[in-house]
Amino acid sequence: MPDPEHAPAGDTSFRDSLIRNAGSAVGLVVIAIVVFWILSAIGNDDGGPVVADPTQNPTASEQPSSEPTTAPTSAPSPTTAPSPEPSPTPTITAEPEPPAPSATIQLIDAVLEDGGAAADRVKSALTAAGWTIRFETSSFRVHDQTKIWFTPGNEAVANEIRADLGFGIVEAAPSNVSAQVSVHVVVGRDA
Repeated sequence: MPDPEHAPAGDTSFRDSLIRNAGSAVGLVVIAIVVFWILSAIGNDDGGPVVADPTQNPTASEQPSSEPTTAPTSAPSPTTAPSPEPSPTPTITAEPEPPAPSATIQLIDAVLEDGGAAADRVKSALTAAGWTIRFETSSFRVHDQTKIWFTPGNEAVANEIRADLGFGIVEAAPSNVSAQVSVHVVVGRDA
């Protein structure tokens, strides 16, 4: 009895298909490893700031002044009799601004198709309100609404950020984001 053939002699389509599919599988494994590494890097906060910490470099208004703290006195006019030395007038200095909140904030761009414009608007609004963005990244998917995810003990901070932005939904952070960060601001299309 002749040996049954499934394909004509010289046909390598099965072998080519097998090699192509094996190559795709290896590629997917490599991509999965890279994605896992990136996500674990985001989750392992080493505490290093991404954006400079304003408390580390005092601004010109916070540096000590060499100016006198009393108003200068005027010399008596030669045509008038000298008057007793006036008491020094203290100068009034403005109250220093309170330091920026110590919460760690991660800004996540979840619009993706606008070149970062929405994330930049949210970042500007938060920094103008005194917040410091410590980390910035992009989402793997687009969000329609801005989410303000808080980690345990940081719900009040998330509500303050929501009030400063004027939009967004405050929610407990999902388990796949770093608990080392106080608040994750996921910028959606509504920003």
